[in-house]
Amino acid sequence: MRHPFALLAAAALACTPASQQADRSTFDPTRDSGPLACEPRFAGFEPPSSVERMTAASDSSLLLVYAGAREVVLVDGNLSPIRTLLLEREGPTGVARLHDAALLDDSIVVVADGPRRLLRALAPDGHSAWVVRLPSVPDRVLSTPAGPVVFPLQLAGLPSRGAYLVRDGVIRDLGVEPVVLDDPQMRTLANLTSPALARGTSTLIVPRQFIAPVATVVDLDEEVRPRTVPMPLAEAVAHRAWWAPAPPYAGEDMERIVAPAMSATSGPGVGEISVLTRTGAHSGAHLEKVIVRLDSELRVSSAMTLPFNAIHLAWLASEQAYYIMTADEAWYRCRLPSPPTFTEPGP
Repeated sequence: MRHPFALLAAAALACTPASQQADRSTFDPTRDSGPLACEPRFAGFEPPSSVERMTAASDSSLLLVYAGAREVVLVDGNLSPIRTLLLEREGPTGVARLHDAALLDDSIVVVADGPRRLLRALAPDGHSAWVVRLPSVPDRVLSTPAGPVVFPLQLAGLPSRGAYLVRDGVIRDLGVEPVVLDDPQMRTLANLTSPALARGTSTLIVPRQFIAPVATVVDLDEEVRPRTVPMPLAEAVAHRAWWAPAPPYAGEDMERIVAPAMSATSGPGVGEISVLTRTGAHSGAHLEKVIVRLDSELRVSSAMTLPFNAIHLAWLASEQAYYIMTADEAWYRCRLPSPPTFTEPGP
């Protein structure tokens, strides 16, 4: 996971009008948290480098992006490789900088190529299926039933929109507004996203990883304006919503930044997403992490405290479990204390 320090050169105190903090929901993990049954897991292959991204490619597989090694690995619920794609800087794959990847139609990997501002679709043999030039440097890409959605990296001097849908070679602005902060480095940090589809719906939810406790809700089936919804925060850190440190930075300053959705995933229940967030409490040498289950309106249904320093989160429906990777790249499979309730999403 890209560390905040790598994105910051200077910063300023950033805040928003009080109206942006109204109606914010909070949770108390000491009161609302339930147990998870977690067991260690071990990858059935030798990782080529550190995992930059981890997403659920389907109900039974995970897609792992090793940006440093320029490699994408599709694994099953046993963490055994199904397919590996090694990307070249030149040649058939031609990817200058691997930012993210997603599985499309079970057979094509869509790759976000950073400096070249390209979205490349690659067949299993590595040959190009199609290429689309993007209006902005891509950071994330998410496969949806409507087509791949690209989330740009918000860089100083390179203004861009918040999300683009790519379908049949046409790029459509989804109307997701970027977070606007005066300081360009803080703006970049506040616009890092953890997008996820609400389970079993066409609803795309785009929460920010840091600083900005808001998410954009987009209905991909309807031509309606996206909605901005407050993200729940742990009670202990809610008063720091929208706060960002001023330079020089210290480790404790970065720890005080709220992290509404360091990672996000669909499920477990219909209409839900789950997010990984920090509570502000210390657990040994790291900040405590909690998985929060949210409905499509981002209301908290439950929160589950983790006993380790998690950084990547994905739900696999076939396993009825969260797959979690920690900061030291240990794997865990965590099951809910009881089977998830599958109900139709509310109005």
